Formats: sequence, structure tokens, C-alpha cells
Amino acid sequence: MPKPKNLGPCIISGCKNAVKFNKMTNYTIEKIRHKDSERQYDFIKEGDQLCYTHYMEIVESDRHDKEKKRKSSESLNNENV
Repeated sequence: MPKPKNLGPCIISGCKNAVKFNKMTNYTIEKIRHKDSERQYDFIKEGDQLCYTHYMEIVESDRHDKEKKRKSSESLNNENV
């Protein structure tokens, strides 16, 4: 039997994005809890859905931080050579 598609709605109130949705899993909830020091996203539960825009803002907000840190350290090393 095919897996049902994530058709929304986004759990963030007032969201009008209706393109792509991501279902929250235990893993994504843990990522949110780890990053959300102000506890503003405590209402998100497993099985809820976020639109792609909110998913990237909330769950993957630090997605490119490692790459940025690596590039900045490489540029510092190149300047010192």
C-alpha cells in the first residue's frame, strides 16, 4: 500500500504556504527542542506537519553553519600562509 502524502496543513497558525509539507518525527522534534532555547515551538508534536518554508526556518535553521565555519577557518589559514 502506498505511503500517504503529506498534504498539510502547516501547524504554524496563519501560514498560507501550500506547496510541500514535512511530517514531524521523533528525530525532528528532538532537533527542534535542542535548538529552541526559548521554547517557542513546544506546541509541535510528532505527526504534525510544517510547510517547507517553516521546516527550513525551524528544523534546519543551522543547516549550513558547519560549512560556513569550515570556509572561514580555511580562509584564515590561507591568509596566515
